[in-house]
Amino acid sequence: MRVGVGGEHCRVDELPATSPALPRRPPEVSGRGDYYALLHRGERGAAYAVWSTSLRQHLPVIAVPTRAPRPDTPLDLQAIVAPAYRRGHYDIAIDYGTPVPPPPLSPADAQWLAERIAAWRV
Repeated sequence: MRVGVGGEHCRVDELPATSPALPRRPPEVSGRGDYYALLHRGERGAAYAVWSTSLRQHLPVIAVPTRAPRPDTPLDLQAIVAPAYRRGHYDIAIDYGTPVPPPPLSPADAQWLAERIAAWRV
């Protein structure tokens, strides 16, 4: 999944840590999690703000930049994705019996996911 929020001199992207869409991984994400959201405010040499998560955690609340002097606006990604999943009937539309698309899950996450799907189907 990729979520982009564009603005004047900023961009927020959420990408899997192993995504080929991010050709050069910023050093700020090293060892931070399986999935992460990055914010780069556009100043040359500025560090990325990083919000990380794993498959087993809720999506993070990230900062959406606004124009000065206003503070950043918090954006709760889980609060957006969860109702979209329910309203979109993805529980019916997705075939949870097929393999997970890339990037591959770790063996522990694959087992955790299989257990969650089995419990959900009961």
